[in-house]
Amino acid sequence: MARRQRCHIPHLHQEQHLCTWRRRARQLYFLIGGLLKKLVHLSHGLSITLGFTR
Repeated sequence: MARRQRCHIPHLHQEQHLCTWRRRARQLYFLIGGLLKKLVHLSHGLSITLGFTR
């Protein structure tokens, strides 16, 4: 297994770590947002379907 090389400039390594964290947080934000949209559409579809069956 290859070891990651540490950056020789400490603040640059911290910036890379922060950038990775921000990217992951943004991906998670959009993933959760997309799932919530699908859930809303599903609930609307179910309410319409159940409304027609009564």
